[in-house]
Amino acid sequence: MLTYKLQTVLRFVSRYNWLIALIIIAILLMRLKDQNEKVEDYREVNKLQESEIIKWKDQSGKNRAMAQIAEVNAKNIKRVLQEDLKKFLKKEVGNIKKNLISYSSVKSSTSGRVTFPLKDSLIDNGERLIEVKSINYKSKYLQLSGMYLPNTDSLILVYKVSHNFDYTYYYKKRGKPPFNVFNRKEAVAQIRFHNPGTEADSIYTIVLKRKKGLLGRLLSSD
Repeated sequence: MLTYKLQTVLRFVSRYNWLIALIIIAILLMRLKDQNEKVEDYREVNKLQESEIIKWKDQSGKNRAMAQIAEVNAKNIKRVLQEDLKKFLKKEVGNIKKNLISYSSVKSSTSGRVTFPLKDSLIDNGERLIEVKSINYKSKYLQLSGMYLPNTDSLILVYKVSHNFDYTYYYKKRGKPPFNVFNRKEAVAQIRFHNPGTEADSIYTIVLKRKKGLLGRLLSSD
């Protein structure tokens, strides 16, 4: 009985060896594709560390900054993230692979120069009147008030700085048209700061790519 089954299997293999070979080739190609995607995702994330930030000031005087985005396959996201970032995102979003859409980290700084007058004032500390110099300044992006106490050579300040900005993701070709017609599109992030004294120091952005289901692929117009 065992010999008969073995002979049956051998006859099937000899008759359909081309089909078996195709199946093996298909499996190997799928594995190769997965490995290539994994390598590409590692490369995308590593490029962010060295990505150059392009900074400029637009016609309205607002500071802008642009940097590349890493588009990572959702199934590889846990492998390519740094351990500290992985722990942070897991705490924030739970299941990174299923719940995360994108992650962005922007470091910015605000600098400028303001001039304001000092006003002589008196304050009552409960025992006597103390001479102080008061400060009050208010603009669209900075609110500041405080007191200078000459007796103790101290300055007390209360301030508020506005850092409003717009964040945009989009695809862009390198170079200037029409010379960039054959260049590959790349995903970039652009920030526009409303405060003219604020600019970006670094931009780090990861966006997850997810494979559409069969129904999504059929209904997609892309």
